[in-house]
Amino acid sequence: MDNRSGESSLFCRIFRQKLFGTQVFQHGMTPIKGSGCSWRVRSILYGLTIVMENIGWKPGIGSKINVWTARWVGGERPEPKNEWLNQSHGHLVNLQVRNLFQPDGSWNEVFIKGLFTDEWATRILAIPRCEVRMRDKVYWPRTTSGTYTVKSGYGLIFEEYMVKARTVKDNSRLNDRGRLFCRKVLWKLPVPQMWKILIWRIITNLLPTGHEFSKRNIDVDFLCGLCGGDQRSIETPEHLFRDCGFSSRIWAGLVLGIRVEGAGGIPISDWICDWIHYLRKERRGLAR
Repeated sequence: MDNRSGESSLFCRIFRQKLFGTQVFQHGMTPIKGSGCSWRVRSILYGLTIVMENIGWKPGIGSKINVWTARWVGGERPEPKNEWLNQSHGHLVNLQVRNLFQPDGSWNEVFIKGLFTDEWATRILAIPRCEVRMRDKVYWPRTTSGTYTVKSGYGLIFEEYMVKARTVKDNSRLNDRGRLFCRKVLWKLPVPQMWKILIWRIITNLLPTGHEFSKRNIDVDFLCGLCGGDQRSIETPEHLFRDCGFSSRIWAGLVLGIRVEGAGGIPISDWICDWIHYLRKERRGLAR
C-alpha cells in the first residue's frame, strides 16, 4: 500500500479527525485536547505535540510558514539580528516565508540581510530557488533520509524528558554522561530487560528509597533496613546497592570481580557506568 492510500485509509481518517478535527495540515496546527481522552490518546497527543514542534519545512514560493516559529532553515528556526529585536517591529511578528521572495521566485537578498545575522542570511540565501508551483513540504530533520522513524521520535521524546528532569528542584536526575550511557550502551546490553530497567532507575534516582521519602516529608523510617544496630545509615541508592555492609558482602561473593572498597565518594551513576564499560571491554578482550 503506497503512502497516499495509507493516508486515506479508515484508520488514518478516524485518528486525523480525532486528533486534529477539520484543520488542514500546516505549520502551527495543534492537536485537539478534548475532555475525557483515554490514557492512550493522551499519550499519542503528547508525542504528537513534540513531533509537530520539531518537524522541518521546505518552503514553496507561496509559503505561509511563519519565519520565526517554523524550522525551515535546515530543520532549525532562524534568529533575527539583535538590533532588530531591540526595536519595535510588531508588523513583522507574523512574517511569512513568501514575503522573503522576489516575484520571480528568487530571494530578496537586501531584505533578508536586513533581518538576519550574516550567518543565518548566508544559510537562507543558499537554499535553492523555488519552483513556481512548489508547495510547502514536510520532512523529518533528525534522519538523513528526511523520513520519520519511531527510533528517532523516541530519542527526541527521551531528550525532552531529560531536559525537564534536569529542572526538577530536588536534584538533576541524569547528567550528560548518564544520558549518553543509557542511549548508547544500557538498552543494548545482552541482559534481561528487567535488569536494564532496574539499572536505569538506579542511575536516574527513580527508586523509592528512604532518602527520597524524607525529602518529600513522608513519615517513614528512612534508615537502611539491612544495616544492624547503631550502624544504620540513610537509605540512598549509593548505600543500598554499594556502601552497605550487606551489599558489599554480596559483591565480594560474586565472580564478576567488582569491589566496592574506596568507592564511597563516587556517585552511583558514575560507578555503575564505569564498571559496565570495564566489563564490556573485558568481554570483548576474551572474545578475541
